[in-house]
Amino acid sequence: MVPDVLTLHSRPKGGESRAPLTSAPQTAMLPNLQVLDRINVKRVGFKQKRIAIRHRTSDRLVAILEIVSPGNKASRKEWKRFVTNATAALQNGIHVFVIDPFPPPNFYPRGTHDAIWASIGGKRYVPPADQPLTYASYESSDPISQEFRCFVQPGRPGEALPEVPLFLEPERFINVPLEELYSDAMKYVLPQHLALLEA
Repeated sequence: MVPDVLTLHSRPKGGESRAPLTSAPQTAMLPNLQVLDRINVKRVGFKQKRIAIRHRTSDRLVAILEIVSPGNKASRKEWKRFVTNATAALQNGIHVFVIDPFPPPNFYPRGTHDAIWASIGGKRYVPPADQPLTYASYESSDPISQEFRCFVQPGRPGEALPEVPLFLEPERFINVPLEELYSDAMKYVLPQHLALLEA
């Protein structure tokens, strides 16, 4: 089994204290992505069903990284489940990072970002016809302000992957160089797959 969700930390409940993210660097500038929007939303309940990588001192969840799979778009039911999970995370103070390397499903041509953002009250989004892929980062907020921001980069099949911010706290993030990470991963993964095929 290969999970398509990577979970990185949760916000504490109630009066629990936060441990500082001392190991997470903060970059000077956000990447120059094409879409920036912000909205105020109401928080709802979120049932955590994720594989988690947690903060080493507080064991809290601060963000989830979701790689959209064809299974997420196989039916309206699976699509709704994916969108509901992503928006529930945002509404509970968990930052969401989405990599969608596949075109939108026929039953929802506006794509992943529109589905997530519209479900929490954001303005509608139509992806460029020649850029059907989506790389998006959603910055959740502190419970007091309840203001969320999104950073979105559409993409084309075959082109280099963009650099996208991954938020660890409101206004604190690291830039994720997707193309570099993908290239490095393939240097190790591809030889292993070829070895298995030859065996």
